[in-house]
Amino acid sequence: MPGTNPLQRAIREYLARTGESERALSDRAGLNHKAVNQILNGKTETNRGSTLTKLASAMGVDPAELLRGERTGAEPRREEREAGGLTIREYDVGASAGHGAEPPVLNGDGETPILAEWSMPEDLVQAHTTPDRRLAIIRVEGDSMEPEYHPGERVLVDLSRRKPSPPGIFIIWDGMGLVLKRVELVPGLIPRRIRLMSINPGYTPYEVELDEHTIVARVIGKWQWR
Repeated sequence: MPGTNPLQRAIREYLARTGESERALSDRAGLNHKAVNQILNGKTETNRGSTLTKLASAMGVDPAELLRGERTGAEPRREEREAGGLTIREYDVGASAGHGAEPPVLNGDGETPILAEWSMPEDLVQAHTTPDRRLAIIRVEGDSMEPEYHPGERVLVDLSRRKPSPPGIFIIWDGMGLVLKRVELVPGLIPRRIRLMSINPGYTPYEVELDEHTIVARVIGKWQWR
C-alpha cells in the first residue's frame, strides 16, 4: 500500500493473520478504542513511547519489530525449543476467572504470573498448529463447558489463532473475565456477529458483535485425568 510505513505494515499483517479487529487490538493493548485505526490511517504518529510498547506487548512482539515492519509472530517466540521438544508456559489465569478492565497479556513479558513450564515433544502439537503459533496453557474454571471441559483441567491454546472461522472452542475476554466457549460466526450480518455457546445445557447461547468481545486464543488440546 503506497505511503504505508513499517509500523502500519506490521499491524495490517497481524490483523490479517489473526482475524482480530482494529478495535479489539486497541482495547487489548489498553489504548483508546480508535487508536489502531488512527495509526493505520496516518492520523497518529507512534514510533516510540508507551503506545508502541503496549501495542507490541498485545501482539507478542518486540517494539523494534514493529518499527522495522517485520512479520509479527513468524516464530513461536513465547515457547522455547530444546532438544527437539517445546517448553510452554502455564499462566495464572483461569478461563472464566479473569479480573480487571483489560484482558491479561499472555506473552511472558507482562504482569501475568507464570505458574509452570510444561515440556512436551514438538511432534505432539505440530499437526494442530501453524508456524506462526504462540502456545500457552490455561486452567479451566466454571462448569459452563461440562461435561467436555471440567474445572481444573488444563487446555493448550494457540494465541495466534483468533479467527472464529472455522468454528471452534476459544478463550474469550468478555469485558469482565476470561470465558471458555464454542464460537462461530453468524453468517450474513454486517457488522459481523459471533454466537457464543456453552456445552452445559444450563447456559443459554448468546450473540454479540465481533468487536464487543476479544478472542484471545483457540483451544487446540487439553489434559484430562480420570
